[in-house]
Amino acid sequence: MSTTPTMNTALTEPMRACVAQRVSSGEYGDTSEYARELIRDDQREQRIQRLAALDLHISAHARSEGLIVVTHHRREFDRVPALQVEDRPL
Repeated sequence: MSTTPTMNTALTEPMRACVAQRVSSGEYGDTSEYARELIRDDQREQRIQRLAALDLHISAHARSEGLIVVTHHRREFDRVPALQVEDRPL
């Protein structure tokens, strides 16, 4: 039988009350489920930030070479002045 490792976390009273309120709302089954969801959200945000950094690197190279960036998402590319971007839906 395998067991899932556990971790204890100290929270201030307002943070504990916030977690308790979220669980009592029925949106989460227990405090662990709420914590796991917060961690998954943080992991997604970290991936998005890494991709944004790569997009900016691509932008800088394309702009310096006078190239056109062809993409299906313009969010990061539109932040770069004088970058030529062509939108191509998937």
